[in-house]
Amino acid sequence: MWDEAWGQRPWKTFQEQWKTRSSAFLNNAKSTSATSEKDVEKNPDYAALKQAYEKAYQDSKARADEARRKLDDSVARLLAVQIGVYRPARLCECPYLRIRNSTSASAKASKQREINEYKNQQATVEFPDGSKKKFNFPQLDETYNENPRRAHPAKPGTG
Repeated sequence: MWDEAWGQRPWKTFQEQWKTRSSAFLNNAKSTSATSEKDVEKNPDYAALKQAYEKAYQDSKARADEARRKLDDSVARLLAVQIGVYRPARLCECPYLRIRNSTSASAKASKQREINEYKNQQATVEFPDGSKKKFNFPQLDETYNENPRRAHPAKPGTG
């Protein structure tokens, strides 16, 4: 037992000493830091900074909540377009391969007509607010790739 615990592992004694010394140091540092923290909180400069922070937070809270709501709405609308219709429509790109691999001009023209008909079909997207809108593929593509700042420009003076 001695050989297993101490004989082959001489660092065990060092580990025990380290644990004792570091615990004593940390306990002392903890009480010192608690005292320092209380001293800082009593400082009038700290109180002024904390008050300024609270005021700035409260002043910006309404704008931040509105920005979060707009972001959540935009993400939900994007997902409605993306998952509901856009991805399945994009997956229908196999006819392009058939056009490329076709040997006759009439087969290529036929496949191109199929693609054009598919692109002009109307797809209904249901948005999270319950509204529905019909899109053909080019409109859907434009809506999906739309820049939110371009689609909903900021009101003058709002940045």
